[in-house]
Amino acid sequence: MSRILNAPTAAGGGTAEEGIPGQRDTERAGMALDRAAVVALVDRYVEAVDGRDMRAWADLFAQEASYVVVSRENVERGLPLALVMDHSRDRIEDRVTSVTKVWAGHINDYWPRHMISNLDVNIDTPSSGGVRANFALFVTEPDEIGSRLLAVGRYEDQVTLEGGVARFSSKKVVLDTTVLPRYFVYPI
Repeated sequence: MSRILNAPTAAGGGTAEEGIPGQRDTERAGMALDRAAVVALVDRYVEAVDGRDMRAWADLFAQEASYVVVSRENVERGLPLALVMDHSRDRIEDRVTSVTKVWAGHINDYWPRHMISNLDVNIDTPSSGGVRANFALFVTEPDEIGSRLLAVGRYEDQVTLEGGVARFSSKKVVLDTTVLPRYFVYPI
């Protein structure tokens, strides 16, 4: 598992890696949302996608959630067109089924690898906040030599505390890359 940063916890003492004994940073029953929980959520997102663990990926979303992938050009022009528009938890679950059951064995598989930078966490209330971060996503195909860049962009996410667990209520992937060099199957 990658670690984005070793931030002090809001409760004082310890770090995001140390956290609360027996609990992951995103699982903080009875505690308010804090920077360490949001950073840990982003970390778990990267871990799930890079590990191609679609079940773990879906579990990072709240019951009321969306996952959208859109080009920066469309955002700047105010166009509602998106590459992916999973506007509900049911659509997110459909994506898991599509990747793990429908497409399994019928795609040119690849290993994704994220690079994340410039996390900007804002806590709005004790149970909600936002996070923005830049990303670069590389892919390695089993039969190819070397890795290549698939996409570059920015995450613009909303986070909520649901049952004491930090989850995405909205994950918006804004792609700087206008035309991707290959199709993508796994979330970006």
